Amino acid sequence: MNDDFTRYAQIPDAAAAYRAARADGLKTAACIRMLRDTFDLGLGDAKEVMLVADGVAASRDAHEARFVDDVAAALDD
Repeated sequence: MNDDFTRYAQIPDAAAAYRAARADGLKTAACIRMLRDTFDLGLGDAKEVMLVADGVAASRDAHEARFVDDVAAALDD
């Protein structure tokens, strides 16, 4: 990969950098690479930044808990 994320390194907040990258047209995989490279985040932490910044969930744990409830409900059927 020949990604240049220097523009985002100037943004001190990971969520703000992610939103800027999305506004610039970066795809999900590139945003994850940017977050991991620029903010030294692990994969799970990068995913959490994206989930929170997109307003999908308050945290990665909260997001994943919804799947647990769905799977448990499906197994009960």
